[in-house]
Amino acid sequence: WPVLLTAGIEAGLTEEEVGDCLKAARTLATDKSLPVTMFPWAERLPKPTEWLIGGVIPRESCIVIGAEEKTGKTWVSLLMSLVLASEGRLLDTWQAKKRGRSLLISPEGSRSGLQRRLYGLCWSLRLDPAKVAPWVQIWPGRLSLADDKQVADLRTTIRVLKPDLLGIDPLVTATDAESENDAAAMQAALNKIRDLLPLNPGMSAVVCHHLAKGSADRSPWHALRGSSALGAWADGLVTLRRAGESASAVRRIDTWHRDDPSPEPKGFRLVTGASEVPGVPTIRLEPCAAPEIGGRGAKKTGDQLLTDVRKDPGKWTISAWARWRQVSDFAAKAALNPILGVL
Repeated sequence: WPVLLTAGIEAGLTEEEVGDCLKAARTLATDKSLPVTMFPWAERLPKPTEWLIGGVIPRESCIVIGAEEKTGKTWVSLLMSLVLASEGRLLDTWQAKKRGRSLLISPEGSRSGLQRRLYGLCWSLRLDPAKVAPWVQIWPGRLSLADDKQVADLRTTIRVLKPDLLGIDPLVTATDAESENDAAAMQAALNKIRDLLPLNPGMSAVVCHHLAKGSADRSPWHALRGSSALGAWADGLVTLRRAGESASAVRRIDTWHRDDPSPEPKGFRLVTGASEVPGVPTIRLEPCAAPEIGGRGAKKTGDQLLTDVRKDPGKWTISAWARWRQVSDFAAKAALNPILGVL
């Protein structure tokens, strides 16, 4: 009450008016004639965002890792779990805020292949796999969100294990949708994932999916392959793109949040090394500067922007120019960065 009173007076209300507002809100929130109880959002001040991994994964959120093919989405999702298990830093940048447990559903590939990946990452991070294993739990096989028995088993597992992070890689293996463009089936599956979060308050879900081909010029939320339901469902999006076709090309990771500022992009390389087991290399996601990545239309957009700005210097804001040329703000901003030096 003292905090609300102070805020109300600062907003120009009297103490009596603040009390009347609070009383009205409580009356509506507990009105027995309503079929549901309303969320009493004004009864207390909001709290700042709490993070599992600072700047990347908020607590109690649903995050999508959207990746171009062969950019390392599985490596990144596994690394997130190991960073959380060791209270480390993701790409030497984003700090896990506490030690936490992960439950990973990753049926693509073989069990032995997944084991090699986890060992390779542990060795590069100087972690003892045996000590980390209780904190990184692997679901046995594929999960079908359309199978009530499997969903019930998953719900029980979450209640018992109390994971801080639930990972599904890739999402398509769990949806049972005949097509990624089936919005109704995709939304039904996504709703089941979000409904899991209250089973362990504070838990977040991360699902891996592909970006559509040729999507580099689109806004990130519209670049996900298939139904738009996925972009609408997500609280945050982590995108992975590759600066070139070679396996050694630098990857770029961008993070976008609906309710929080997005951190600066980061680059990384997949670097292998020798280990104590022949044929099983260490794997390090080596941080580096984020590369500039544009689609086929980026150069054309940039050339047009440069021409227009030179013709009428000082006339345009980036948003006004984007509307005039009928391109997205995202594409306009992406085109601006490479030409700032020219201007």
